[in-house]
Parts: sequence; C-alpha cells; structure tokens
Amino acid sequence: MRWVLLALSVLFSLVLAELVARQVVPEVNLETGLRDGGVLVPYQPGATADLLTDEFRVRYEINQFGYRDRLDRRAERTPGVPRIALLGDSFSAGWGVEFKDTFANRVERDTGIEVVNSAKNGGCAIWFVPQARYIRARFSPDWLLVQVFDNDPEDDAIWSERFELPIGERFRELPEELGLHTSLRHRLARAFDGLVLRKRIQQLKRRLRGEQTHSTPYVKPGAKSGQHIMTREEAIAAHDVVIGPDAPISSGFAFHLPEQSDAWKERIAWNSLLLDQMIEESQAAGVPVAVLYIPIYQTFLRPPAPNPLEQSTREVAERRGALWLDAGEYFAATRSRPWELYYAYDGHLNADGHAAVAELLERDLVPRVRGG
Repeated sequence: MRWVLLALSVLFSLVLAELVARQVVPEVNLETGLRDGGVLVPYQPGATADLLTDEFRVRYEINQFGYRDRLDRRAERTPGVPRIALLGDSFSAGWGVEFKDTFANRVERDTGIEVVNSAKNGGCAIWFVPQARYIRARFSPDWLLVQVFDNDPEDDAIWSERFELPIGERFRELPEELGLHTSLRHRLARAFDGLVLRKRIQQLKRRLRGEQTHSTPYVKPGAKSGQHIMTREEAIAAHDVVIGPDAPISSGFAFHLPEQSDAWKERIAWNSLLLDQMIEESQAAGVPVAVLYIPIYQTFLRPPAPNPLEQSTREVAERRGALWLDAGEYFAATRSRPWELYYAYDGHLNADGHAAVAELLERDLVPRVRGG
C-alpha cells in the first residue's frame, strides 16, 4: 500500500507540474511532427498561436486539415467554382503576414476561385511529390500551384534521410513512419511527445551537455505582449543588414555566386528531377501545374549573375508544359525597389510582397483556371 501511495503521489506531482508548465511556458509547438503525418498535415489541427519575431507578430489559426488556410475550408467541391491547390513553403504559408494578406487568400478573395493552401514551413521538392498525391486525392483541384524558393535544393538534401530517398533518385512511396496514423498507441505516443515538461527536461539536458537549444517562434496568443516590433529601419540597424551590392549571400544560397555554382550542380539537378516527377504525375492525373518561383531578395541588390536554380526549374516547367511564373522577373518589372517587398532581416515576403505575387497570379494563372 505504501508503494501504491508513493506511485500515486509521484503521478499526481507530475500531472500538476505539467499543468503548471502549460500555464507558465509561453511557447507553442504548432508544427506536426513528421511521424504524425507532418508531410501531409503540416500543423496541429485546430491550433492557434502567434508567430513572434522582432520584425512581426502575426496570428496563425490552423483548420481541421492541418493547414494555415480558411477555417471553413471543405474537402468537397462547390459546384461551378474552380479550385487551385497550393503547395509551397513558409512563403506560401504566409510567414510574417496575417492570413488575410497571404497571396493565396488575396487571390481567393479577389477572384472567387478557391485556393486550398496546404503549404508548410520548409516545404521543398522532396515534400511536394507525396503532398501532391495526397492533395489531388483529397481536394480534387482543377490546377496545382507549386511555389519554389532558392533554398529548396538544400532542404531536399537535409530531409533525404528521413524520406529514405538517396540523393539523385526519383521518389517512390512515402515511408510508413511518415504517414498518417490513428491507432491508440500512436495517439498516446504523440501525447507523450507533446508534454511541455518533457520538452523542458530535454532542453535542460542539452544545455548541461553544452549543446545549442532551439525555441519555437510560436507563442500563445497574446504572450510576450511587451516585445517591441521593429520598424524596417530599426531591423536594418539592429542586424547590420546590408542593402546594396555588397549584400552577402548565405551558404544556403551560394549557387548565386558564379564561383560556387559547380558545387551545387548535383543538388539542383536532383531538385529538378523531383519537380519533374511531380509535374508528370499531376498531368497524368489530369491536373495541370503552375510553378511559381520566388528568389531571395539579395538578387535584386547584387550585380546580375546567372541563376542555375531558376534556369533548371524553368527548363523542367517549360519542357513538361507547366505554366512558369517568375516572381523575381515580375517584381523587377513592376517595382522600382523590389527588395522592399521582403522583410529586411528575416527575408520573407511582407504584405506588399504577397500583394505583388497575387497580382502576378491574377494576371497569368487565373485566366487559365477560369478557361478550363
């Protein structure tokens, strides 16, 4: 009996500690873990959080499908209403802008065409192949819009081990551990993984070992209300951002430097191979594809140079008969200071940048969607 009472006391203390931690800790784990179908359901269904950095605070509300999309989105089609399904990364998910300002929502609001936004942070070609299969089956879109970004080749390589896909190969089936699971055992394991107290203990262990710890940028709605949001000028000064021809290119985008292009050939070629497979599969399913390319903003500051990723991706799209949409070209042609469509330090599109992308889509994609 004494041991039973001791065990109950320990259990009660742990439950109490977890409840206290959930009240005290402001961070929110918004993204779904890979083994919980994070490929197909990027975020926790029904979750709400604030994305908070020193340049912005924006609200994230996740719908029943696990997307930062309309909360009333339905899988069923509305008769007579065209539908686009969007695959992409944090640019498409609207990192740094309110949902109403995302280019996907702008297009839906302006045109009446449904835009199912299934984008996720870190989305890249290796994700898009299984995502496209899932989205076509679940939402039956008329068109598939795939947004690509300059760090996709690096992200492909980072995730290749988890996808059990050697660099240079075409995608096969989704590894079982990355699929959707509904068993009681898996739900219990997911609940255990989500314990705030467990995550705090893990962070403490890493600190004691001298390892770097990473905190989520998502916080409870309204948490850290006193944090100052910098103006563009403040962010440039605080982070020593270079706005000019000497703007540095970080390692993840080094192919923009002519002297580094050879080192990226294999990764860029593989990225193109995966996009080629996705377009081929979508066209075989009767769903045409549009490819939207968004470059890093430093390309507008530095002297012009060949862009092997843009060239490779464009070649795939045009060879497969997909619609090619180059946001970089559109930004340069329609804005006198195109780099100001991005946050100065963070590097994602701001609300003006999303508005510019929506303009491009409404000019070049929407007429094709309406034309069948």
